[in-house]
Amino acid sequence: MDANYQYADALAVLGRNDAALDHLEQTVKLGFSDADQLTADDNLKPLQKDPRFQALLDQIHKNQTAPSK
Repeated sequence: MDANYQYADALAVLGRNDAALDHLEQTVKLGFSDADQLTADDNLKPLQKDPRFQALLDQIHKNQTAPSK
């Protein structure tokens, strides 16, 4: 999970926003749950305007409020 996040971070720095968002999506699927980190990460600021970024934040919040199985 950490490797996906770091890779997404690097891709965002390089301006490869689509690939960065793909890796962030994978990170969330693997259990990443720190929405505050995503919004505070300066390297990810360019992604925040993309609706897919907000969808990731929404998914994190949804995962946090989902009942445990």
